[in-house]
Amino acid sequence: KVTLDSVNTGNETGKNSRWFNISYPTYNAVIMCTFTPVNEATIHEVINNRTHRMKLNSGSLTSELTELTNANGFNSQILTTIENRVTPIQFISSDINDWVVSGAVYFNNNDTVDIDSISPIIFAIKRDIIHALKTIKK
Repeated sequence: KVTLDSVNTGNETGKNSRWFNISYPTYNAVIMCTFTPVNEATIHEVINNRTHRMKLNSGSLTSELTELTNANGFNSQILTTIENRVTPIQFISSDINDWVVSGAVYFNNNDTVDIDSISPIIFAIKRDIIHALKTIKK
């Protein structure tokens, strides 16, 4: 289930940020995503902010970083931290000119979830994210 929200005011790019959530009700999980408009003056700040947030969310836990570039010019990073019950998957993607897309997977009731039980779900959602990042375009 996908729900979309948008901000009513644009930034200096003249575009609006957009938020959307992809819910997995059966798994009690959600991918929270943001599309942030950028330009040459703002892109590095936005990417650095999101990358810093990803590091903070993963803490001192072991993480795996997957990088990919798609045919539409988007460069992406996916950070998977299996032991993290709150945000086991985070990602950031950018076309370097206009947009930064970022997001994280959240599990509801994460304090009662056994990591071994949700590992297959994490990898299934990660496959969905990889597919989306391989096919994203403006």
